[in-house]
Amino acid sequence: MTVQDHLLSLARRHRALRYSAFATSIVLSCTAPSILPCAGATHGVLETGIVDSLRIRIFDLYKPSSIHLSAEGGLLYVTDDSTGYNTSEDQIVVAIGTDGSMQIAKGNSRSASATSVTVRSAAGGAVSAYVNGRRDPLRLYSGSIRVRVDPKNMRQLVVVNTVPVEDYVAAVVATEYGLDDVEGTRAMAVLARTYALRSKAGTGDDYDHVDHSISQVFHGVGTIDRKSNEAANSTRGEVLVHNGELIESVYHSSSGGFTANNEDVWNGSPVAYLRGRVDRYEDSPHTDWTVTVDRERLLRVLSNHAQVGVSGLRVGDRSDDGRVRKLILHTSSGDKEIAANQFRLIFRREFGTSALKSTLFRVKRKGSQYEFEGSGFGHGVGLSQWGAHRMALKGKRYDEILRYYYSDVDIVSREGVGAVNRLTPREGVDSRKVDDSDSQGEPTKKKLLRRPRGW
Repeated sequence: MTVQDHLLSLARRHRALRYSAFATSIVLSCTAPSILPCAGATHGVLETGIVDSLRIRIFDLYKPSSIHLSAEGGLLYVTDDSTGYNTSEDQIVVAIGTDGSMQIAKGNSRSASATSVTVRSAAGGAVSAYVNGRRDPLRLYSGSIRVRVDPKNMRQLVVVNTVPVEDYVAAVVATEYGLDDVEGTRAMAVLARTYALRSKAGTGDDYDHVDHSISQVFHGVGTIDRKSNEAANSTRGEVLVHNGELIESVYHSSSGGFTANNEDVWNGSPVAYLRGRVDRYEDSPHTDWTVTVDRERLLRVLSNHAQVGVSGLRVGDRSDDGRVRKLILHTSSGDKEIAANQFRLIFRREFGTSALKSTLFRVKRKGSQYEFEGSGFGHGVGLSQWGAHRMALKGKRYDEILRYYYSDVDIVSREGVGAVNRLTPREGVDSRKVDDSDSQGEPTKKKLLRRPRGW
């Protein structure tokens, strides 16, 4: 059985946990551009200077105190990182001991102590992992997995997956972009790759990213499907640059009809390629939404945050695209400002992550409740995934989609990123400004969002 067939078999076994079968075109061998490392293989930067892998802190939100690792249909190579001692096991459990040390139980053998261990599949396949004794979620990872004690919390493990870049891209696309098209999915692959490589080596001392929305959502290679795999393969190595530098390729679900300038959403200077615009392709389940919450409950939460009694609120400053920049809280010690993004974060923690979908909203009091009426989902900067989807359905290419949402950018093939930074133009991709003409013509703000007066 080939490595590819073995991984397909593993993915099919995990269908009950909503894993998608791997695409038959996935190539995971020690000679392929996207590799599963052989025993003794190095990670990070190849001799050519190309970054070939990323280090992702996995299960971060689960605060793991133990992890079960196995290689179905084969053995694990287990390496004690402090001594270099290697063994082969069918499975291991790494856990925090009663004395705070890290204990490794190997098969039926007695537990041994170590400060850090690294495992990989001996056959070059995927490693199956779950944490805290619970098989949900049970995830599959290519590459290697390193486990150590978290020095900031000695009752918790840090688990880092060193994963080939293109495997990571395909898995992120499968999780972050759930829309059914080809060109929008390809655009998403370029963005996921660009984001990962630009932000590399900035999150922690021994990992580049976490596996959730603080970075990009990555749940292992068991999520990869044919569509996301095709997108990663067809755009292999392609990234977005502005003036020869990798861009901050932020994206969101739905623009609500207008993308935002970066400085209107986050603190900082204007970024040339993150310019807001009318989004003529907005058409999503999030174009219009309404949420109603208990007034006293919201004011109580805001009072706890402000550490002063809050008796009411109103919208303060708005950006040109209509998004709220600041709200005014009426307190017992006078009016106080709160940034709209901070307000949204507090709101979502209390009422749910989908409760206040964006800062493009109006609010009014209705008796004992507050009603928020808004548009879009997410921060609104950069690419709108629903907009990209609609562009794809209208026949736009992925390079056209990317240039619609990012100003003055080029798609290039990366030959190296970081210490060795060689970027070459992408052959076959038209570098002209995208033609964003549409038979519907330029919509007005009122027509597109159908918002009531007073916005």
